[in-house]
Amino acid sequence: MSEKTETKTETKTETKTTQVREKKERKPRTTKQAGEGAKKKEGQEKKEKKERKPKVQKAPPKEGVKLPRKPFKGHGKNVKLYSRAKVIGYRRSHHVQNENQSLLKIEGVNTRKDVQFYLGKRVVWFYRAKTKDINGSKVRTIWGRIIHSHGNSGVVRARFATNLPPQAQGATVRVMLYPNSRI
Repeated sequence: MSEKTETKTETKTETKTTQVREKKERKPRTTKQAGEGAKKKEGQEKKEKKERKPKVQKAPPKEGVKLPRKPFKGHGKNVKLYSRAKVIGYRRSHHVQNENQSLLKIEGVNTRKDVQFYLGKRVVWFYRAKTKDINGSKVRTIWGRIIHSHGNSGVVRARFATNLPPQAQGATVRVMLYPNSRI
C-alpha cells in the first residue's frame, strides 16, 4: 500500500509542476508592459527619423545686415492673469443677509456651465487705507475664494478671509486665474 501511495503522490506533484510551468508560459502581458514596449518602439523610431534628416547649413549673414532676435517664451504676449468681477452684494433672503458670503458677477460668464471653471479660484479686493502699513503702502487687500454658483446667470458666491465691508458693494475685484498660496 505504501508503494501505491508514494507513486500517486509523485505523479500528483509531477502534474502540478507541469501545470505551473504551463501557466507561467501562458501568462499574458499586462497593459502596462504592452504600453512600455510600444513606447520604446516609438522612441526608437523617432531617434531613427532624427538621424535620417540631413542638417541644413545656414548661409553666413551679409555684412551690415542685422538679424532679428528670437523672442524668448512669452515675449510680446499679453498673458491674462486675472478676470474682473463686480461685487453685487451679500447672499441674502428677503429678511436676512449673510455677510460671510458675497455675490460676484464675473465679466464674460453668463451661464452656470461657465462658472465651473472659476470654482475654487482666488479672489482679491483692493482698497486704500488712511494710514500706511509696515511696508509703507496704503493699498491693502482682502483675499477670498469662489465657492459655488448662485443661480443660472453666471453669478458666483465667494467667501473672504474677513467679510467684505459694505463699501465694497459695486466695486471691482480680481479673480485670479493662477494658483495662489495666500489664505
